[in-house]
Amino acid sequence: MNNSVRKITDGAMMVALIGLFLFLNRQLAGLLDLYAAWLVPLPMVMYAVKYGWKSALVPFVSVIFLSFIIAGPQTWFYVITACVCGVVYGQGVKSGWNNLRLMLTTMIFTILSNLITTVLFASFFGYDIAMEISEMGKMMTQMSDNFNLQLPSGLDMTGFLKMIFVLSAVLTGVMEGIIVHLLSNFMLKRMKIKVAPPKPLSEIMIPKWLAYVCFFLFIGSNFVGQFTTLPPLVTELILVEGVLGALVLVFFGYLCCLVYGAVRYHKNVALYIILLTFLLLPIMLPLLAIVGFLYVTTDMRQKILGR
Repeated sequence: MNNSVRKITDGAMMVALIGLFLFLNRQLAGLLDLYAAWLVPLPMVMYAVKYGWKSALVPFVSVIFLSFIIAGPQTWFYVITACVCGVVYGQGVKSGWNNLRLMLTTMIFTILSNLITTVLFASFFGYDIAMEISEMGKMMTQMSDNFNLQLPSGLDMTGFLKMIFVLSAVLTGVMEGIIVHLLSNFMLKRMKIKVAPPKPLSEIMIPKWLAYVCFFLFIGSNFVGQFTTLPPLVTELILVEGVLGALVLVFFGYLCCLVYGAVRYHKNVALYIILLTFLLLPIMLPLLAIVGFLYVTTDMRQKILGR
């Protein structure tokens, strides 16, 4: 087939796929916008990798006009940002960017998109921040009662929950960026397109000093309630930073379990760890955080790998 004809055919197919997404999203009252917006960049990634960003502008503009016809104003933003993300990612693969640069670029787009839709212009996109914070407050109070946790007496709960709300939007963007990167990588391999080899799980590591910082933040956030003289803003910042530190350590604790299972038993133990975490949440989270801290700061990784 002539290259120009193939390019037009592939472009029409990509536009049709995104058009199908928009149609289904309209039938489902915008449900896909909330939970599956990470699917939209994938067709543009495929097209940009094959033909470059200049050629990808044609289906990109076509998708925008199609969204004006099928979708509402809120969906226009999701589609435009997702397509830009897809074109940039595809051009990055074509230009030989490494996986870290590709993933970070994707995360920047998804984080900004989440912050704009859920924080900056929340009311326009159908989010009620006051109601969300109220529900989060009820959940936190219920969890503190169930697990006998004492919240700091000087804590400004509304301000703290606002920070957590923004943090959740950022973390959601991070997860969406990772999903887009992994799915794009998988699809490109299936299409026999050369991509940068992924880094082995056993080679993923952070500096020891960062692990110490995360650990002290995690420990400090558990004792901040003892200091009643701290200003509310300082208390809120310590708690939020403690959550971030705990997430980093839990991630490396989870990673340690995966590496150990792969080396020792030659099995993927991810499902078992997730089930244990859900069943024994108050025990598993601190345990994984401690394991993650030791995995980074000691020679545990070398011993697991037999080095």
